[in-house]
Amino acid sequence: MSTTSTPVSYSQYSEDTHILAVFGDHVGRYLDIGAWAPKQFSNSRALYEAGWSGVMIEPSPEPFLGLLKEYGNDPRVTLICAAVGFERNCLKLHATADAVSTTSEANYAMWKDHAAFIGSFYTPVLTLADIFNQFEGGYDFVNIDTEGNSVDLLNELLKTAAYPKCICVEHDGRVVEVLQNSERFGYRAIHTNGTNVVLAR
Repeated sequence: MSTTSTPVSYSQYSEDTHILAVFGDHVGRYLDIGAWAPKQFSNSRALYEAGWSGVMIEPSPEPFLGLLKEYGNDPRVTLICAAVGFERNCLKLHATADAVSTTSEANYAMWKDHAAFIGSFYTPVLTLADIFNQFEGGYDFVNIDTEGNSVDLLNELLKTAAYPKCICVEHDGRVVEVLQNSERFGYRAIHTNGTNVVLAR
């Protein structure tokens, strides 16, 4: 009797099962913005375990150290300790070991009494253009989870004409905006929950 193994889901709400379904057996390249942890709540880990390579970006030191320990010697993974934004500069990051480190003052105010913030410091900010120019190779999947400006980064990504086949974005309650903006570029929502929207093209 033969048995088939079901891939482990690492995402918070099984987003990766929908992402994997988009690609089938295709092995590609991913960009994970706000990667946070190697496995917990990861939307890219299942792709990595399927043989994908990618770029993982995380500005908060303690979570980044976890990524460094997991992937630092793996040539398939490029790690970047920085924030992603709309112009090259430095931004104040309110850092926590939890998944809510943020450069957004509004998000910090919302979470400061509920998460164990370590402190604040300034982190360099890269633009999407910086990432695409230095770490090119095309991205089949992009994950955007930046605690406060994920939808704005999605809108910026759509302007680049990079058009990955699948995108997962933290919607921050802006689901209608995500759907309206992405549909104009040929995307449709294949999964939506209280935190994320998974889009496919």
